[in-house]
Amino acid sequence: KILVCTTGVVLRRLESDRALRGVTHVVVDECHERDLDTDFLLIVLRDLLPSRPNLRVILMSATVNAQIFRDYFNGCRSIAIPGRTFPVTSYFMEHALQHTGFVVEPNSEYSRRDAKPLQPHEAAELQQLYEQPEYQELLGGSVPRRVLEQMHRMDPE
Repeated sequence: KILVCTTGVVLRRLESDRALRGVTHVVVDECHERDLDTDFLLIVLRDLLPSRPNLRVILMSATVNAQIFRDYFNGCRSIAIPGRTFPVTSYFMEHALQHTGFVVEPNSEYSRRDAKPLQPHEAAELQQLYEQPEYQELLGGSVPRRVLEQMHRMDPE
């Protein structure tokens, strides 16, 4: 029987079964992605292993420093599978708005309820913000006013 679930589901199961009876293997994928649930799960699994020597914990990550995890799990064995990375291009909401021409309608579910039209001084402030080197590097150039208006109107949630 194989159960594929999130770290949150495993943590929930641990609330009622601290020994994870019936579980032979726990696979934690992308263990390098540090969040509260994953960190807490790794703590619990490490503490559980002495009382469950047959439990196998498999941590997977393409980018992790394996030595850190070997040390944390008391010198456990590790397997390195050679591979290669692929180039990744990051795109941001500004890119999507610019390339699709999407318009955030004032009463749509994506619009801030308190959004008012972008005033000239606000547009100038936003433009100045986007002209900072870190934004220029991320976005690959300037952002058109139309995109600034859509970003201003968009609900951040």
